[in-house]
Amino acid sequence: VLKSGFKYFPVAATVEYRFAKAYFSLNTDFQFLFFNSNTMLTVPLYLKVIIGNKFRVCPEAGGFVRTNGNYGLTGGLSIEYRIKKLFLFAKADYYLDTYKARGYDHFGGSYEYTSSSSSAWVSIGLKYSILK
Repeated sequence: VLKSGFKYFPVAATVEYRFAKAYFSLNTDFQFLFFNSNTMLTVPLYLKVIIGNKFRVCPEAGGFVRTNGNYGLTGGLSIEYRIKKLFLFAKADYYLDTYKARGYDHFGGSYEYTSSSSSAWVSIGLKYSILK
C-alpha cells in the first residue's frame, strides 16, 4: 500500500470477548504498522453489535490510542461467516486520528494546536473461537 510516499505493511491480531448468546462483544485489535524503518502500534477498544448467527453483519464503534501519541475514534462494519469454530470475515474501518501539531507565525514564533486526519482500512481474514 502506498500513501503519501510511505510503504505501509500492517499486521494485526483481534481479541473478542462475548458472553454466551449476547448480541454484542467487546473487542481489541493489536495493529502493528511497519513503514519505512519505523513501527507503530495501534490499540483500539470497541463495541461490536452482532446481528445474525451463521452469517453476521456487525457494526462497530469505539476509540483507539497509537504509540506515536495519536488517539481518536473508530467505527466500522464487519461481515462474518461461521464454519463451526472458524469465521471468515471482511471488515471496513474508519479512523479519526487526533494529534498535536506545531504551527509557525510570521514573527518567527511557534505554537501548538490540536489537529486531526482520517483514514479508512479494509481487512479480510480468519477468526477461530477458542472457548466454544
